[in-house]
Amino acid sequence: NLSYASLASLESLQADIADGGGLNRRVIDEHVMWYRQMIGLVCRYLPAMIPVLLASLLVAFLEEWDLCNAFYFFVATTATIGYGDIVPQTDAMKIFAVFFIPLAVGAVGHTLGTVANFIIERRREIYQKKVWSQELKVGDLELMDWDGDGIVTKLDYVEFMLLTLKKVDSDLLDELHEQFAQLDTNRSGSLTKHDLQVLAKKRLRQVRHKLKLSSYKYELLHKNRERKKKLEE
Repeated sequence: NLSYASLASLESLQADIADGGGLNRRVIDEHVMWYRQMIGLVCRYLPAMIPVLLASLLVAFLEEWDLCNAFYFFVATTATIGYGDIVPQTDAMKIFAVFFIPLAVGAVGHTLGTVANFIIERRREIYQKKVWSQELKVGDLELMDWDGDGIVTKLDYVEFMLLTLKKVDSDLLDELHEQFAQLDTNRSGSLTKHDLQVLAKKRLRQVRHKLKLSSYKYELLHKNRERKKKLEE
């Protein structure tokens, strides 16, 4: 997948150069930097894969497997597929596999996860640059105007850009708005000390109400116990 994506990106770059679509030096430098970072990332984690691969070859040699079965065992094991059709047969190799398999799965998983995160972050950077480079249109203003009053505030713009850049989702923003509405006791659209004082008094009343209920329940239980004692006497 990585080689296919790199090939597709190179073909796209070559097509842009051939078409003369205004590809400047900065864009070329960004592509070159991305390939250098990818190569550096692969070279950084490749040495960690060599011991795992050698251990797989050791198991294959002692179990008298061919290279095809050795590579198959390595991929099936590290990918946590575990078909079970090729497994160590000797007791020594089984004990070795108990320690080898968790380490191999962890090493390969960490490497693949790091490469995948790098590709995702790169795509996110490209998307963000594309968003920043676009000009603001009337349709965008209409989307930013959540309440439909024809005015886009700073908060409206920030929320719209956060959603567009996929930094947050709409559910999180709805939860934050709901939390703000609960804190804004006088519905003024801003938070003041008065709001906090009102909330504190409200919580205090709730605590007092719970204490009264608790004491009332205790009195009822105490009266019931006394009645039972009188009846028993």
